[in-house]
Amino acid sequence: MPAQRTEQPSEGRRRIAGTGAYEPTFREAGTARSDAEEPSTRTDSPAVREPSHARPRSADAAGAQTRAANARPSYKRVAVYTPYADGSSHRVRNRIVVGAFAVLAVCMLVALAVIGPARLAPQGDADGTPPQDGAAQSAPSEASFDPTTAWLPADMEPQLSQTLRAAAVDDVNVRYAVRRAADYGRFGAEYQTQLLELAAKEPPARAYVAQVLDAYPTPATGGITAEDIPAQTSGGIAVPRLYQWDVRWGFMEYSSGPLGLTGCCPTSLSMVYTALTGRSDRSPADMAQLAIDRGFVSESEGTFAEFLPGVARELGLSCTVLRTSARSITDALAQGQVLICNVGKGDFTENGHFFVITGMAEDGTVWINDPYSSANSDISWDPQRLAEQAIGLYAFRASS
Repeated sequence: MPAQRTEQPSEGRRRIAGTGAYEPTFREAGTARSDAEEPSTRTDSPAVREPSHARPRSADAAGAQTRAANARPSYKRVAVYTPYADGSSHRVRNRIVVGAFAVLAVCMLVALAVIGPARLAPQGDADGTPPQDGAAQSAPSEASFDPTTAWLPADMEPQLSQTLRAAAVDDVNVRYAVRRAADYGRFGAEYQTQLLELAAKEPPARAYVAQVLDAYPTPATGGITAEDIPAQTSGGIAVPRLYQWDVRWGFMEYSSGPLGLTGCCPTSLSMVYTALTGRSDRSPADMAQLAIDRGFVSESEGTFAEFLPGVARELGLSCTVLRTSARSITDALAQGQVLICNVGKGDFTENGHFFVITGMAEDGTVWINDPYSSANSDISWDPQRLAEQAIGLYAFRASS
């Protein structure tokens, strides 16, 4: 058994206060070690153990290194020690650190309990400051509301923002919508802007915009009535003008949003069905539910166009997919058919949209029933302009 090494007092060594240990000696650099201080050759000694990843050495190289070590002075390693022989300083330090973290955690919990609810609660916003971090905020009180300074989404078209602020002075629905503009963020930033712009562009839709915050999602409360059938005809066929944002069905959930924003395709098919069959038992909400039941609805991107020819037969209709050309439009209308046009980005949408082409005007333009816009439905359109934006054309007639 190797002899144990003991520390002996010597000149220049100091006793560590409060212990029986002495500070280790440190030899000046360049002082040779005596033969009595030859290091241990145990392979488990940290001073001589090689790292596990050391490269193998040849016997000649090992011998040469040994001879070189014997020929040159050796140097004593600097000892690493704790101030107290029993290492108590480490335990004290650890306890202090743990205690500090515990106190900090308690302080954070107390702060969250006291300050958190106040910070997270909805705040009034009468000065037009936008909500922070997308958090919904409660509307300012009627007494403090000023439509000229109220907050509106930054991505709204400036002209539409101005129109909405002006209308908020006298229109109770617009005033309510502007006062609660931040609350429309519950539908997401895109739908928030779309709803407020709808109120600016479509006066008939303002009641819907004002109610959707509290009414969505709810089932349809009404269907198509005789008052929905207009005098305008397409080859002797009366096509009703229906809008997806009608309060009778616009609050229904469809494609992860209110039907008033996402239901242009089922609303268009409802118009075509009613015109060609003479029946009013398939409202936009009924057509939307049919699309859901048949699997023609995307989770967040609206209705698949295949829905139109896919359900035509069970509705008593015949559907023909046409080439997207002006000639296709005018020929189908001349044959007494009613068309549904699916368009991409352009005059009607930034993404995709469906509307009905109902008939020809005297000047060669065509009339449309846009389920989202009464303004678009009030004017006639160049069929070539529609064809250039079309990504799908579907001609319908009643099944024989």
